[in-house]
Amino acid sequence: MENPESRSEIFKWILGHTEAIAGADTSSMVKPLTMCLTDKSKAIREFAEQTISHVMPLTGYSDF
Repeated sequence: MENPESRSEIFKWILGHTEAIAGADTSSMVKPLTMCLTDKSKAIREFAEQTISHVMPLTGYSDF
């Protein structure tokens, strides 16, 4: 997604519903999250780090 405002809103929604992450297919989140770590926007990078902290315990470190 090219629009940083949309990405920010998506991350805010995901982080507002972290309890649902355990029931999601977290393996499909790894690549997009790692790509967001290199985003131009500092806010997007920080949101990605916060989301990864919830996803990594479920997928395992090696997937990242």
